[in-house]
Amino acid sequence: MTRTQTPAELRRSYECIYLIRGDLDEAAVDTTITKYTNLLKEQGAKVVGIDNWGLRRTAYLINKQAKSTYIYTQFFATADVVAETERQMRIDDNVVRWLNVILDDHADPASRPEATEVKKHTVEEPSFGEAAEGRRPETKGEDRE
Repeated sequence: MTRTQTPAELRRSYECIYLIRGDLDEAAVDTTITKYTNLLKEQGAKVVGIDNWGLRRTAYLINKQAKSTYIYTQFFATADVVAETERQMRIDDNVVRWLNVILDDHADPASRPEATEVKKHTVEEPSFGEAAEGRRPETKGEDRE
């Protein structure tokens, strides 16, 4: 059997969150999302959701960058499809981190509609008062010398 002929009952439900370099423009981000969506579909996976969470600050520097574009994808696939997708992400310089997680072993792909568009979410960066503006907060109490 080829990958496109894999029975639906052997596919598992997965979710993948991957981070795209923060210095890329919107067109390059859209191209990268399309590349991995098409890669999944060509290998017989059923993509049921794609969310673009937008440019966000990372918890730590990744490749000397503090921000990355977060992409969330939910799909039904076999383990070899996930392995090939991870291999492609490892090679791609635009993808800096990724994580695939099994959601359900006994999911029914026929019960979920296929994704037709990428959902775009906008998230505002939280403001932390004076620290966000680059000023040091004033301390109360005695000066130590």
